[in-house]
Amino acid sequence: MLTATLLVCAMMALTGANEDPSINSTSLIINRDESCPSNWKKFNDRCFNFVPRSLSWATAEKNCQSMDANLASVHSIEEYHFIQSVIQDNTAQDQETWVGASDCQEENVWLWSDGSVFKFSNWCQGQPDDTENRQRCLQINYGDGKCWDDNGCSNLRPSICARKAQ
Repeated sequence: MLTATLLVCAMMALTGANEDPSINSTSLIINRDESCPSNWKKFNDRCFNFVPRSLSWATAEKNCQSMDANLASVHSIEEYHFIQSVIQDNTAQDQETWVGASDCQEENVWLWSDGSVFKFSNWCQGQPDDTENRQRCLQINYGDGKCWDDNGCSNLRPSICARKAQ
């Protein structure tokens, strides 16, 4: 009964709002940026989406591509903190997560999968270390410093995708 009463009240409030010509119907949409798909978060000119499923780096990249995106590239400390906040909002923790850099083509030459220039980094001390010549992909939120670490590309991690805002 309480649910029905609340539903009726909500409908009456919305109906009354539509009758008031001083209220723009778009003002009822709260914090929705039309330049990003639903459930994506905008930072500057890009949209970001956290993918909680644990995937290998290559499968995570392919999954992002299926959404017209790539694994996220990171270009500033502000953008890195924003990406961390998206992960935190989705997981309530600082979970190790794939982003879109690898040095698979050449040892210690890091490239972003979206083709952007790799000029900002936030490596943890002593990283990248390419332990046993098997760490070619970039994970974030590593260790106590929540910084960057190279990791084995076949390891399973959640990921974060990015695409240009429309």
